[in-house]
Amino acid sequence: MAFTIFLWIFGLATHVIAQTNASEHRQLETKLEALQGKAGIVVVRGSSEIGTISGNEGGEIRIRAIGYLDINTGDLVRGIEFFITAEHGSHPQIDYDEIDSLVKAIDQLSTLDKNIIELEKFEAVYRTRCNMTVSLLEDPFRRGLSAVIDGNVIGGGIVILTIEKLGDLKRLVSEAKTRLDSMKKHTK
Repeated sequence: MAFTIFLWIFGLATHVIAQTNASEHRQLETKLEALQGKAGIVVVRGSSEIGTISGNEGGEIRIRAIGYLDINTGDLVRGIEFFITAEHGSHPQIDYDEIDSLVKAIDQLSTLDKNIIELEKFEAVYRTRCNMTVSLLEDPFRRGLSAVIDGNVIGGGIVILTIEKLGDLKRLVSEAKTRLDSMKKHTK
């Protein structure tokens, strides 16, 4: 009985800590999320489909250029939305100001040599503000490196890509940025 109570208290404490960490993480919301979450205003949402990449083990990543406009202030927030579908889906959004660092990270991950760390196991990770990750790790089934795209949503899926398809992801992200740049000319 005492052991059961201990487990219950331990579980409750772990849950409270997890909730606290989740609350702290939510303070790092993107500009896109902040504008969507405002009450008492009209927000216009626009999007353009950019392209889709199929994963090695199923699933896909669909990329859209998005923009939200607060019609009261004329504030326009732009970014990219990723629809990551495997068994379940997630749709992380990154702000426009994160796009260049994501492209740079994809370049770095694409050319990384696993011997850089000189240890047996290897993993390299890039994380966005919305907690989406692009990782490079050893794939025991392919006997090489694979890229893993994870929307980091509870219950959301991950998509595994070859290094070549990681290059396709970079191309689509760059195309989305070009589309967003052309939008800038038509706004205040």
